[in-house]
Amino acid sequence: MPRLVTEETCWPLGASALVREAEVADKLGDNAPDMDASNLHPWAWENGKSYWNNGFHHQAVMQAALRINAEAQAKLARVDVSETDLFNQAFSLDPPKTGMARFRLIKDDGSKTYHSLHRGARSFAEGLYAAIRNPGMHVPHDGGAEQLALEQLAAFSLLARWIDQADVESV
Repeated sequence: MPRLVTEETCWPLGASALVREAEVADKLGDNAPDMDASNLHPWAWENGKSYWNNGFHHQAVMQAALRINAEAQAKLARVDVSETDLFNQAFSLDPPKTGMARFRLIKDDGSKTYHSLHRGARSFAEGLYAAIRNPGMHVPHDGGAEQLALEQLAAFSLLARWIDQADVESV
């Protein structure tokens, strides 16, 4: 429970300043950063913003998932697979094959970092589509809780940035 700060409890000089500081902190919170959805990657925000603005937060997240999948398919020139399969193949550490390009987030220098980054991106993408998009398309929603949806959009935004910035390696 916050402690009540008054001029009587502050001693000796600067009591008014301390009281004012406590009031400002109480009114402004803990200085946590705010998230502005318009600063998310455009693939995560643009398709769903009209849904979001009308209170359909869950649908905005689904639109982000659909757009990011489509952008990844276009960048890799792959329409034969989508979502989980697409990202498992795209972030695979295996060399590319004919018709099966790969995303490369950094150059292969043989380091553990290279391997970890691609393995992590692969798992992250798979998790987003398996745990958010797939159930989200099959379970009825009334619009979605705003905070949860914002966190989900932020996660999809990160994946979108990785895909957008990735080099495509093909044969």
